[in-house]
Amino acid sequence: MDRTEHLRPEELGFSITADELAVTTAVETLLTGDSVPVLEQCLGTADLGDLPQMLQFDHIGILSLIDPAQIEAGLSHLGRLSGVRRFPSVIVTARLRERYPDIFAAEDSLAVEIIKYGLVSDSGIIRELEVFHPASSLPAATSVWDSEISSGNECHHAFRVTADTPLALVQSTLLQDFCTPDGGGVNRHEGTTTLYFRSSNNPLQRLEVIAAGIDEAIVTGNSPQL
Repeated sequence: MDRTEHLRPEELGFSITADELAVTTAVETLLTGDSVPVLEQCLGTADLGDLPQMLQFDHIGILSLIDPAQIEAGLSHLGRLSGVRRFPSVIVTARLRERYPDIFAAEDSLAVEIIKYGLVSDSGIIRELEVFHPASSLPAATSVWDSEISSGNECHHAFRVTADTPLALVQSTLLQDFCTPDGGGVNRHEGTTTLYFRSSNNPLQRLEVIAAGIDEAIVTGNSPQL
């Protein structure tokens, strides 16, 4: 698909809500973007130093209320869907509970599923659209979803650390010149460490950095500044 204009929501079977526009923008970035322009967008600067040699664009995460089947159908229509994976999101569920403890106090009041849609980009690289799809029967949850979608708390652009690049070097470079820390975690099943950052130029831009290996100490040192 050689594009001369931006992807339109209706090409994915969407209308024009903020939720649908955000998903459409994410899909277009995954199909056409590359590490350098996406880093420039996230960090709000073209002066990236050595970061393009350290990080490779991997996926975009976004919270959305759109029916996952509708997203899958739209991506299939584009002819770029390579596969779909689904599983519960313990981390995002916990983060939403922390932000809204009065609403989601009951254990069964909230469930969040991750749906990962593999997309074949223009360059032939498979990247993923990672959708966090929340579900709750509570009427008060409607205002929560509106707030979360507009604030983009769970939205992020993810990059993998390139081979032979120490995660500590990536962390120090981002914190020194570009970002503030925003936590992280380890995935023992996949054997990876993940750090989160927020752009100093635009705090709504959230970066996820994924590295091979388990390093709990570096996660502890990447806690958000109070």
